[in-house]
Amino acid sequence: MEDKQKGINKRMEKITDAQNKHATSFYQYFRNITTVSIGFLGLFISLKPEKFNNEIVKCLFVLIILLFGLSVIFSLITQHGEHYMNGKLIKARAKILLEYMNSDKTYQSLMVKKKWYHRFSEKLTYVSLFFAIIALIMYSYYLVF
Repeated sequence: MEDKQKGINKRMEKITDAQNKHATSFYQYFRNITTVSIGFLGLFISLKPEKFNNEIVKCLFVLIILLFGLSVIFSLITQHGEHYMNGKLIKARAKILLEYMNSDKTYQSLMVKKKWYHRFSEKLTYVSLFFAIIALIMYSYYLVF
């Protein structure tokens, strides 16, 4: 029975490690999105032409800035989810430890969920970034032709 418990504990540690790696890579990815979006936003604003050729180009320029700005905001909200999840994880682990100390259970499960607005911001980051790139392509097309 003890060998089986060791096997279970070993596998649970592997699952926990995999979850930690996944969370770390996920939030690192969003940090990269934020950094690139802010850099591109600053570069794009600094290269603003003195005068626009037509209203479409002017509207696309504003739309690109708006969409990149939104992608930055939403990616920051998503990154806030990391801080939120770590706080919830600490509380959940403390609760499990108390349960473990006060009972004869050897197996505890832990599941922490993101808030809906963190998940929603994640999706909006992708959407705003996608449309910013589409608007940027259209902007380039109208500048050239």
